[in-house]
Amino acid sequence: MYGDAEIYLYPGELWDYIEENIEELRNVILTIAEDTTKDIEINIEIGSKADKDEISMTVYDGGKEIDREVLLNKYDATEACRYFYKLYFTDIVDVDEDQPEKDQEEEPDVTPPESWLEDRIDEREVILNDALTDFVDIVSDYEVLPDLGTVWDDMLDDILSIISDYGIPVYRPCYMDDGNGGEVFVEYPYESCCDDDAAE
Repeated sequence: MYGDAEIYLYPGELWDYIEENIEELRNVILTIAEDTTKDIEINIEIGSKADKDEISMTVYDGGKEIDREVLLNKYDATEACRYFYKLYFTDIVDVDEDQPEKDQEEEPDVTPPESWLEDRIDEREVILNDALTDFVDIVSDYEVLPDLGTVWDDMLDDILSIISDYGIPVYRPCYMDDGNGGEVFVEYPYESCCDDDAAE
């Protein structure tokens, strides 16, 4: 018991549990933490919803879904779990400080490797380009889309920038110039005007 919250799985052990029980979690929903002492109950659950290949962590406030994060790997699972616990269980100053000693020893290094960030960029670029292909296919009367070469990249960048201008957050992880001769990884680049080379 931590403050008023009951913790059943700690951030450092969540991903290992998911990997060991992946088939069960495709068919059931498991509560990993809850606080039932306040006027409104907070429950945090993991499991699969519509997409049986997707395991997510969902936060419920009095039975209503208020937050959700898809768990893609150990880094995502650990960071999302730690963030949700601290955000929704305000009595918990540091969940990991109260974690049993054996779990503290097994706490993973959650610094994202460079290769993981690059994979995340590449995967998102594929999704965005597929979305643009579908969009152009719908609005045009081409039976076969012409090869637009580099113009295609400019079109994608312009459309995403316009969407951002309307106040809609655009998720496009990329590296941007930090102004000091280096690069910084960002997830919503259009808030600071991503240039053409930022996502390469």
